[in-house]
Amino acid sequence: MYFNRAIFPAVIIGIILFIIGQRTSRAVSGKPVRILLGFVFILLCIPNFLFGAYYMHFINEPVWYIKFRAIDNIELLSFLTGLFFGFVTFKDESFGKIKLKVFNKYIFVICMLLIIVPFIKPIIRPVSRNSQFQDRWKDGVCLQSTGSTCGPAALATIFNYYGISKSEEEIARAAFSSSSGTENWYLIRYAEKNGLETEVSYKNSLNDVPVPSIIGTYINGRIGHFITILGKEGDHFVVGDSLKGRLLLTEKEFNKYYTFSNFVLHIKKPEDLYSSKMKPGNGETEGNFDTENTDDT
Repeated sequence: MYFNRAIFPAVIIGIILFIIGQRTSRAVSGKPVRILLGFVFILLCIPNFLFGAYYMHFINEPVWYIKFRAIDNIELLSFLTGLFFGFVTFKDESFGKIKLKVFNKYIFVICMLLIIVPFIKPIIRPVSRNSQFQDRWKDGVCLQSTGSTCGPAALATIFNYYGISKSEEEIARAAFSSSSGTENWYLIRYAEKNGLETEVSYKNSLNDVPVPSIIGTYINGRIGHFITILGKEGDHFVVGDSLKGRLLLTEKEFNKYYTFSNFVLHIKKPEDLYSSKMKPGNGETEGNFDTENTDDT
C-alpha cells in the first residue's frame, strides 16, 4: 500500500484546531464577531472543499486545479477545516429532547472525513498486494507491472528519455498509486522534485503535443490510460505504451486504438525550456492492446 503519510499530521492538527474552534465559539458571544469569525473560518475551508468537489465529480481537471494540487503537500491544508467545524458545534447540552452533544459528535466525524478526503484513495483502493513490480522495458519504454500503474511507467519512460534511471515501483510508491490509477499531480511533483520541469495543457490535436509528453487516452472507449509521445518521424508519431512498448503510428492508426483525452503533461529538462530533443523510434507500427484495467487519468 502506497499512501500519503501526511494524513497523520493532517488528522492530528485537524483535531487540535477543532478543539480550538470549539473553545473560540464558547468564548465569543457578540453576534458580529461570531459572524466575522465564522466567515474567516469557512474561507479557510476552501482548499478542502476543492478536494471534495473533485472526488465528488463536481469539477474535472482544469489546468488551474492540476497546478493547485501539484503544490507540494497542499493536501495538508485540509486540517484547516477543523477550525470551522469546531466553531459551529453547539454550546448547550440539549435542545428540548434533542441531545446536542450527539450532534457535536456527528459534526466531528464529518470534519474528520473531510480532512482525510485527499488522502483516502490509495488506502481504500490500494495496489493489489499480489502485484510484483518487475522493472520490464521494451525499446526504451517501461512496461507496467500492474493494471493501474501506467502513469508511473509512463513517467519512468520520460526519465529514461533524458538518460535518468527511475523504476516504475519507485515512482508508484512516491505518487501514491492506487488500484484505480495514479493522480497526475503526484507525477508532476515527482518529476519536479527530481529536477525536471513540467507544463500542463489540453491540446486538440496530436500535432500540437510537445515532445516528450505524457498524454491521457482511453482504450476500448472507456479505460483511462497514460501513454507517452516521444517524437515524430514524418507523418508517424513515436508512441511509448506501457502495455506494448514503442510504437510508430500515423494519426489514423493512433485513433484506431486510442481516444485522445486532450490532457498533455509536457516534461522537460531545465536547460531545454525552449527546445525538445527528439529520438528516432524503432518499434512496431501497431499492436493488439490488452483489455486489462489500467489507471484513469
